[in-house]
Amino acid sequence: MALVLFEQAIRHVARIARVIRLPRGHCLVVGVGGSGRQSLTRLATSLTDYELRTVTVTKGYGVNEWREDLQKLFRRAGCDNKPVVFLFSDALLGGASELTMLEDLNNILNSGVVPNVFPPDKYEEVLQAVTPDAISAGQATSPAAVYAFFTERCRANVHVVLCMSPIGDGFRNRLRQFPSLINCCTVDVFEEWSRQALTAVGSRLLQDTAIEPAAARPSV
Repeated sequence: MALVLFEQAIRHVARIARVIRLPRGHCLVVGVGGSGRQSLTRLATSLTDYELRTVTVTKGYGVNEWREDLQKLFRRAGCDNKPVVFLFSDALLGGASELTMLEDLNNILNSGVVPNVFPPDKYEEVLQAVTPDAISAGQATSPAAVYAFFTERCRANVHVVLCMSPIGDGFRNRLRQFPSLINCCTVDVFEEWSRQALTAVGSRLLQDTAIEPAAARPSV
């Protein structure tokens, strides 16, 4: 991933990295598309040595596929006990599954997991995978106690980063309908890049480009 870093971008990377390293830290990144929200989130995740998970929406992607992706996320965080950053962009919204996605994200931010996300057979698999660690931690071995242990692991290890655009009524309506999207997140606002930042990007992109006459390069 080729990035041109300048002071504003570095500040955003540091801010996102600081938030996701906090216990149960989640971040709402607000800015227009193309401003570097996802790229800088990926860089911050790499700096913290966390695993990055995201969703790739293809034709036919619906609620079932969304829940399967969540199951993989929770198993990685709860069964494998690995810290994971879940990167989600509002560009994925707008279809028939939008309300389900937002409700599930609201639940993850609020309680750590999504109720009834695992069907009975996979629920049993989760219990079997987590029971040895639960016993080692001194937890009771009842299904409810083991799953509560699993849920706490998910709450500790899953860090959500939401990338949303403030343009239009959709942003305001989503926050009003699902308050955890803002109440449980630290907000990082991507404002317009400064002239210095844009000049740095342009200079980096043109550094290998021949410009004639050479004296015209500074003005370009």
